[in-house]
Amino acid sequence: MKSHKFFNLLFMATTISLILSLFFTATAIADDSTPPTATEEPVIPPTVEPVATLDPIVQEIPTTLPEVLDQLPADITVIIMVDDQIEPMATLEAANTFVVGDPIWCPDGDPPIPGVGNCTTTYLDLFSLIDDIDNGVIPQPAEDGTIWIMGGNDASSSDISIDGTSLNFSTWSNYSLTLQGGWDGTSTIGSNISGSSVFSVPVSIVNWGGPVTINQIVIDGTNSTGLEIETSGDIALDEVSSINNSGNGAELTSLGSVTLTSVNIFDDNDDTGLYISATDDIDVENLSADGNGAGGIAGNGAELYSMSGSVTLSGVNTFEDNFDAGLYVEATGDVDVENVTASGNGGSGAELASSAGGVNLIGTLVFEDNTLTGLFVDAFADIDAENITASDNGAGGADLNSSGGSVFLSGSNIFVDNDVTGLVVDALGDIDIISVTASGNGSGGVSGGGAELNSSTGNVSVTGVNFFDDNFESGLFVDVVGDIDAENITASNNGSNGADLSSSAGAVFLSGTNVFNDNNTSGLVVDSFGDIDVSNVTASGNGAGSGAELDSSTGNVSLTGTNVFEDNNDNGLSVDAGGDIDAENITAGGNGAIFGTGAEFNSSGSVSLTGVNTFTGNKDAGLFIDAVDDVDVENVTAVDNSIGAELNLSGTLSIVGDNVFNNNDGVGLYVDAVGDINAENLTVNDNGVDNALGNGAELYTLGSFSLVGTNVFNGNNNTGLYVDAFGEIDVENVTANNNGVGGVFGNGAEFYSLSSFTLSGVNTFNDNYSDGLFVHAVLGVAIDETYAGFNGGNGLYIETDGSASVTCGVLNDNIGYEIEADLLGLLTLNGVDFGGSIDSNLGVDEDQLLLVSNGCFTYPPVDNGEDDDNDDDSGSDGGSVGDDFDALSLLVLPVNNLIGKDGQTVALDCTKFQGTLVTLVNGDGAYIPCFIVDSARLVKLPVDALPGDLPPGNTMVSSFNLSITKDGQVVQPIDMPGSIWYANTQDPAAQIVYWDGSDWVDAEDRIYPFMRVFFAIPDALKNLDLAILYWDGVKWVELLDNQNIGDGRIVQKGGHVSAAGFFEGSVNFIGTFVLVQK
Repeated sequence: MKSHKFFNLLFMATTISLILSLFFTATAIADDSTPPTATEEPVIPPTVEPVATLDPIVQEIPTTLPEVLDQLPADITVIIMVDDQIEPMATLEAANTFVVGDPIWCPDGDPPIPGVGNCTTTYLDLFSLIDDIDNGVIPQPAEDGTIWIMGGNDASSSDISIDGTSLNFSTWSNYSLTLQGGWDGTSTIGSNISGSSVFSVPVSIVNWGGPVTINQIVIDGTNSTGLEIETSGDIALDEVSSINNSGNGAELTSLGSVTLTSVNIFDDNDDTGLYISATDDIDVENLSADGNGAGGIAGNGAELYSMSGSVTLSGVNTFEDNFDAGLYVEATGDVDVENVTASGNGGSGAELASSAGGVNLIGTLVFEDNTLTGLFVDAFADIDAENITASDNGAGGADLNSSGGSVFLSGSNIFVDNDVTGLVVDALGDIDIISVTASGNGSGGVSGGGAELNSSTGNVSVTGVNFFDDNFESGLFVDVVGDIDAENITASNNGSNGADLSSSAGAVFLSGTNVFNDNNTSGLVVDSFGDIDVSNVTASGNGAGSGAELDSSTGNVSLTGTNVFEDNNDNGLSVDAGGDIDAENITAGGNGAIFGTGAEFNSSGSVSLTGVNTFTGNKDAGLFIDAVDDVDVENVTAVDNSIGAELNLSGTLSIVGDNVFNNNDGVGLYVDAVGDINAENLTVNDNGVDNALGNGAELYTLGSFSLVGTNVFNGNNNTGLYVDAFGEIDVENVTANNNGVGGVFGNGAEFYSLSSFTLSGVNTFNDNYSDGLFVHAVLGVAIDETYAGFNGGNGLYIETDGSASVTCGVLNDNIGYEIEADLLGLLTLNGVDFGGSIDSNLGVDEDQLLLVSNGCFTYPPVDNGEDDDNDDDSGSDGGSVGDDFDALSLLVLPVNNLIGKDGQTVALDCTKFQGTLVTLVNGDGAYIPCFIVDSARLVKLPVDALPGDLPPGNTMVSSFNLSITKDGQVVQPIDMPGSIWYANTQDPAAQIVYWDGSDWVDAEDRIYPFMRVFFAIPDALKNLDLAILYWDGVKWVELLDNQNIGDGRIVQKGGHVSAAGFFEGSVNFIGTFVLVQK
């Protein structure tokens, strides 16, 4: 019996010693003796031979601490020492000291004290506790509870499996189960527990019905999946790590929700790091799933599936260097992720899918160096993301698809050096992206652009500062049904177009500063159903296409700011619009390797080009415009092009500002307009010289033509200025010298009008190959201050079915006539120096010539036999005008203003007055200058007193009859055989002379100098078409400039609105005058 007792005591002492050696805070000592030192040899009890007659003793080995203590002999005392002080066994402190390191199960709500209340006793390891429950050693729990596990390494050596299908787990599986690691043996419910419990065997809780919670557990290096939980209830993990396992890190399956809080690590597992499948929501924070798939066959970082709920990933999350994808998420509801780094993975960085909800990505998001796409998102509803970096991936950078919503990308976003496209967005609704850099993509050398944005029903917005450079294909591609609104786009050095923007039913707006340079095809391509508005565009050096191509099928196109299109292979700028085109500050130079226009505008509406615009060195035209309506351009410089500028339009053309068209291979400026042409300040020099083709400016219009300002047309191959107009031509201040340098043909200026022609200002036409100035105008010609010399043809050539007048100027040393006129009416030379000889210098029938002296040039008096200096005034041809003339100055006298003299005879007094102004009560009247003397009478006439019916389409406004009497007789028109008239209103001694075919005849007593007849214009008629009609004795004649009515009756100036606001004309005859509305 002694030997049995000794054996039991030895075993119990050894067991206690092993148990107590696990703890560092207390030491248990038997009796009061001092333990032997480490150098003392243990005392070996003598060997006791067993008694042969004894039956074998079967001793059950105790496994719990209470069992060990229960078997201690009564004479053995256990002492507990805490902090070098002896603690009585009866205290709680002593009890807690015993249980350190041992797992216990306690009902929720009970303090974790072994054996107290409904808590189990302590066990050596978790496996032992679970095994006792499984084998029925202790009853299975029947309420919610927690297994408390001491921090540090758990001693379990076998897999820990809690299977709800086991008989002794079947009741327990209906309740919640918590594994609380990191316990220090003293902390209770609600305490702050730090540290973790570490397992080297798998932990499995399956076929469970209640919620499962795992806190502060580490599973490291198992031979299968580290943590497996399958339950009908919720799953919650807090500070859980499952690493270096031969299977998955953790596999969580719940018919409820799954939540991971604090920091959770699932790294370096042979298969997937974390696998979650939940019916309801999944909420995860601070997740690390790196280096998984270490077995080299398969393995994602994390796979999260929510069958009917949402997935939320918050905190800081990393998914790096996994064999397959870094993060894979599928949810029915929303997917929300934050601060994700998913890089270096063998598949995609992250794949996020929501079948019925949206996807939100916030914080800092990095997806780099993945074998496939960096970030792939597929959502039914909206996608909202920010601050994405997706670079150096083996497929695309980021692919965002919303089948039923919109996509929003804010913050700062970078997609560079991906093998395929940097950013792809497909959305049913709107797409809004901010501050995107998508450069260097398509690095795989097969395909790939910077960014591709497609919206099937919505709008696209690209704001902030955006870069799309150095991509294999296009830098930016947008295809949308609605509007495109972009700003600050740089898309350069791309393998296709810099930016390609297409809106099938909306408009395109591009603001800020935008650069599209050195792309392989075109810099900027815009195709829009509606309006296109772009600003501050630079598109230069593009290889196989144009700098910019803007096409709106139904809308308007607008370019504002400063816009530069240089050195492109085709056109610098091409614009096609269903509506109007408005552009400003365009520079387009050096475009067209083989063919190429600087800027080309084609509009179904109007075209407006404002600001300062320069078109230089282009292969074809510098500027080309084709418009259905009006064209307005200003400050255009078009030099060194094939054609300077070509403008074709069905409306009216306006060219304002300072405009230069020089040194072009062909014509400098070509215009074909249906409406009027109004231009100013044209400089058109040295065109057509290189290929011997081209006028300086060549202008055609079915309307009228007006040219004001200062205009120069020098040194062109053919004619300097060529104008063909259906309506009136009014030009001023024209210099056209040295044209026709090709040596074949070339006038200084050439004008054709089916109406009238007027040239005012100061004009010079010298040294041209053919005529200096050629004018063909059906209704009449009026030319002011013109200088034409040393031309190869005539100085001035006039063709008209009406009359012509030339006022001031010098014409000399021309090879042909100084002036040649082919006209039906009268040629009036007002102070023009043509060299003196009518026959030699004037190519005009003498009976159609009228010479009028003025301040510019005074013709000498006719030789009438009273010559006072004995010179030869007749000349060799008998038709020359003498060169000596003693002018008499007029006295400066007042005007005799007679108001309200309706029907009264008034005296014409030239002794006290320089003329008489007779005015009716209604404001109509006539001004009769001296030296018309005797008396005059002005009578207002009603419509029924007119001598004949007015022509159809004319309505009388007012009428009067003007008569002048001499010696009591009304002066009548005279019948003179000659019709070359010379009138010198400054010389009372020789006012009027005419050429009778052999001599000059003085007619001062038979004809009048020019008088003014005028009518007050009623306010209602001030902007209407008015005219003055004159009854010539047979019919009504409209007063027109330089008109010869016959019998010495000459119209100097036809009906026009005077500076004083009257409608008036200048005539040298009397009779009945009528103001009519035409």
